[in-house]
Amino acid sequence: LYRRTCTPGVLEAMRMEGFDVEIHADDRKKRFAIRVRIEDGPREQPNVDNLRMLVPGRLAFISAADQDIQQMKEMIPSIKAKFISSHLHKQYYPVCMDFGPVDLVIVHKFCSSLSVKLAKDQDSTFVYCIDEDPSSRANACFLLGCFLVLHCGWSTKDAALAFVTPSFPIEPFRDREFHHFPLHLKDCLSAVWRGSQKSWFSLDSFDAVLHSELARSWLGEVHQICPKFIIFRLTSNVGRIRSSKATSCSMPPHHHLLLELGASCVARLSRTNTSYAPPLDDPALPHHDLFVHTPPRPSAAVVERFLAICDAHERVAVESCACDGGPDHAGTLVALWLMARAGLRAAEAIGWVRLARP
Repeated sequence: LYRRTCTPGVLEAMRMEGFDVEIHADDRKKRFAIRVRIEDGPREQPNVDNLRMLVPGRLAFISAADQDIQQMKEMIPSIKAKFISSHLHKQYYPVCMDFGPVDLVIVHKFCSSLSVKLAKDQDSTFVYCIDEDPSSRANACFLLGCFLVLHCGWSTKDAALAFVTPSFPIEPFRDREFHHFPLHLKDCLSAVWRGSQKSWFSLDSFDAVLHSELARSWLGEVHQICPKFIIFRLTSNVGRIRSSKATSCSMPPHHHLLLELGASCVARLSRTNTSYAPPLDDPALPHHDLFVHTPPRPSAAVVERFLAICDAHERVAVESCACDGGPDHAGTLVALWLMARAGLRAAEAIGWVRLARP
């Protein structure tokens, strides 16, 4: 149980059962917000043997709880260690059943921050503390692996093997569907490396501020996947504005934004049973309607037409439809183009789309 609301009687019964309960009283409701921690036997002492060196004398990591950090400092006085951690590996907010990885903005923030720490202190060994929670552990290892690949020049295989061991299991990432495709740590690291090789992502030139503003703009979710694609999903307010102005000569609000981002056409995904405004009459930004259905598996005809549209235009803006499978349709089509035209493997294409548009 975690932060459940219980009456004093239930609280006392839980205490009698041996639960460790933290009480936070709420006098207005005459109830108690409690946090329960269940442990199997006495708490084990931190094991410093779990400390694993990544860059000799400079960077290491260890899986330990926050309350064990001070005790570990006293147990390993032989090295000048600085124990650090971050909240960035916890900044993934699931939609449904999905889990990780964190997006490119978090990767850029983490790698930039860690490189600054290492540059300021040349004499210390920085030990990154990873939570024991499986989700936090997976994203923390992914961020450290990105730093090794992008900043230290490691191969994706060596970076993944530094974390994946039988004694240190890492949960694979998954999407929001129940029949998910497991995305492993090596796949995500390989996707980041391929993106950097194709100049889609760089620690020096990546504009994290613009990426965040587009993803949280008032228009909706706008993500620049690569120089070829923009994926966007308009809010309901913008959709009503577009429908009300479909017969007028004025353009909808997102029209100018797409032109500023360099879009040359819009591939609009929609369902046949949904009423949409007609395509905009603008030669600078032609619209192509692709009718898709739920579940999110585009037909072969839709895939072929989408690839033909991409071949005919320099930069394509893909508009997700308003149905539940809309984001999955757009991501699937873009991933197929990455495989067919950019040469990425299936896992790399899925990983890159998840990183660029979580």
